[in-house]
Amino acid sequence: SQDTDGNKIKLILIASPGFTRDDFWEYLLAESARRGDREVMKAKSKFLRARSSSHHLHCLEEIFADAELAGRLNDTKYATEVNAIQKFLRMLDNDPLRAHFGYGAVRRAVDAGAVQTLMVTDALFRSFEAGERRKYVGLVEDVRAAGNGEVLVMSTMHGSGKMLVQVGGVAAILRFPMEEVEEDEMDDSEDEEVNGKDPGEDEIEHVQSQLEYDLEAMGL
Repeated sequence: SQDTDGNKIKLILIASPGFTRDDFWEYLLAESARRGDREVMKAKSKFLRARSSSHHLHCLEEIFADAELAGRLNDTKYATEVNAIQKFLRMLDNDPLRAHFGYGAVRRAVDAGAVQTLMVTDALFRSFEAGERRKYVGLVEDVRAAGNGEVLVMSTMHGSGKMLVQVGGVAAILRFPMEEVEEDEMDDSEDEEVNGKDPGEDEIEHVQSQLEYDLEAMGL
């Protein structure tokens, strides 16, 4: 695409069953040479061909699990998300006081400055309820404002996002342990916070603009 900045692209993955990926690669090189497309030729080293069992999105998990490709994929956004959600799931078993999920528990961790990695699904920012959207926009805004936490907005079309949906769409890895709070106590706190402030469409749009890069990177 003419609108794509090739310098920002880390890797271009071509995957397919059989030899379709190789046929496409040969066609791409020939067509680029015919058209004098220097950008494609300059980016040849960024292309990675891989085998997949089908053309469906779920096969990305299969591709990223290939040990031979791990070195090339480690610094991509998708790999970062997969590593983060897998780390979170391991911590649920081995270090549960540093693995919190659900809005109430994560909100409390954010307020305590405990969040090392915040994970949120993109779907939560598209809720029809303005107050619901504001809650999650607020989490992202507060973690970023603190300057000491990582924010990952995960697409529900990908495996990492689907795993995150299973724990409510929001989770956090904490930098230090925090005791869990009774669920009814957290619910009361949530109600006070949501009802005590005007959701404010202008505020939501302003903060969501800061998430534009994350969502665009996922092709959303």
